[in-house]
Order: sequence, then C-alpha cells, then structure tokens
Amino acid sequence: MLSHTPRVIRLWEVSRMRVLSFKVEDDLLELLEEYARRRNIPKSEVIRRALRQYINSDKDRPYVGKYIKIYS
Repeated sequence: MLSHTPRVIRLWEVSRMRVLSFKVEDDLLELLEEYARRRNIPKSEVIRRALRQYINSDKDRPYVGKYIKIYS
C-alpha cells in the first residue's frame, strides 16, 4: 500500500509577500532563467535568496557613501 504524505502549502507566507518590479539586462535575465530552470525553483525564489545573501553579507561593512547633513 502506498502512503501519501500530505503536501502543506503555507498560504500565509505567500499572502504576505508583495510584488516588486525592476529592470534587468537581457543577459542577466537569461542567467536567472537558466539557474531557476536547472534547480526547478521559481525565479522569484532565486531573487529572494540572492537578496538575502547579499544584504546579510554586506550589513557589517561600514557605509562609504556620502552622508547628507541636515540642519534644523
């Protein structure tokens, strides 16, 4: 007898996500599509993982941009 494991879909996770639109070069889009296809995961998931990794790896690095002084 085959046992079937129920598949759990976390609707609360999906429903709390927001849509983000951005521009990307054709070659980068092709790389993204290929990466997602080979791993059988949605492109959105690839982008979410990449953003988390980038932000987490950069958060302890000091800011080297310009600060704007505001006078009140």
